[in-house]
Amino acid sequence: MIATVKGKLADMTVNLLAPLVMNGLNHTGRQVILDKPEYSIRHQLFPDGLPNEAVKGGT
Repeated sequence: MIATVKGKLADMTVNLLAPLVMNGLNHTGRQVILDKPEYSIRHQLFPDGLPNEAVKGGT
């Protein structure tokens, strides 16, 4: 999954509508465009804010 971070980490988004699918065995990849209206190209990864671990600087 590729994430886009512009500004605060809590505002990070991912593209769920057209994700990149990678094959680690033969080092190839494709972008798959899904026909799912419930997915977005800018889906917020943390809609409820960062988990407590990330806020405290944990891993």
